[in-house]
Amino acid sequence: QLQAGAFPVLEKFLSRSQVSQFSGDYPHVLACLLGLPCDQQHDVPTAAMSAFSTIDEQELMDNCWIQGFPVMLQPDRDRLVLHPASNDLYSTPNLPRLEALIHQVVEHFSPFFSDIQLTEANGWLFKLQKEAKISTSPLIDSVGRNIDNLLPIGEEQPQWHSLMNEIQMLFYSHNCEALGFNALWFEGVGRLPQKDKAKPDVAGLGTEQLLEAITACKGIRKFDSLDDFVPQAGNFSSLVSADLSVMRSIQSRSEQRWHETMKELDSLLLQLRKLLVNGVISSISLYPVNGTVYRINSKAGFLKFWKKPYPLAHWSDKNN
Repeated sequence: QLQAGAFPVLEKFLSRSQVSQFSGDYPHVLACLLGLPCDQQHDVPTAAMSAFSTIDEQELMDNCWIQGFPVMLQPDRDRLVLHPASNDLYSTPNLPRLEALIHQVVEHFSPFFSDIQLTEANGWLFKLQKEAKISTSPLIDSVGRNIDNLLPIGEEQPQWHSLMNEIQMLFYSHNCEALGFNALWFEGVGRLPQKDKAKPDVAGLGTEQLLEAITACKGIRKFDSLDDFVPQAGNFSSLVSADLSVMRSIQSRSEQRWHETMKELDSLLLQLRKLLVNGVISSISLYPVNGTVYRINSKAGFLKFWKKPYPLAHWSDKNN
């Protein structure tokens, strides 16, 4: 049971902020905040954006791309639950076997794929033969869940469901479970968007992979730390930070790591509160990607002493 005061800045922030609705999965929320088109009916093209530093920009705009992440699907009574692949999947001894396997995937399923790149950070990057008329569920939102309602949807969903089943059979024939995976999870379909749609006065903060990919391909300024940002703060109307470490600690079921990541979040909020009080920034918004946004719009927002801070369990119960 979490006691009051475990994360004091976060507890005050949640208790004293204004709450409103803001729907969308993680890629869509981040895309909206960074000024990209974020139509909920279509994927954010994370595959093409993640490849911006390694593949020619024009090729990324001319073709459709999709990411495929190796995962382990495990039966749980009458459902299949998704789990991440083994942590050492991309270790040096495994690479020759993986490289041979991905070329077999392209060869076996050439009506779908024309090329592939193997990366640890961004999964298996597929160039598609044609536009994929589907929308997908991001891996970060799917780990630990029944996949029935998370599979690709859209005009071509039957073809993609069949493809995923056939890839599973191919992996079974190659004993891929020995490497720690038995399926591919697809996400982020689309082409690289045009650069001219980015907000010119928004900046990014941090080293999270998708944040780095979007800021790089859209020409958005990014800072690694708040210390780097503060001298430049007057040039921007908003600073967007993204961090998946709390979510990943929950998915890994590591209580120690969860406490560490929550302490890091509390520390970041403390730094931001100081900037708010000193007039460097004018508001703080927190998007937990649960359909809500918590916002404090002035330095007086933290000073609502009549609003008692609740322990984090209070907010967890409300969101369940």
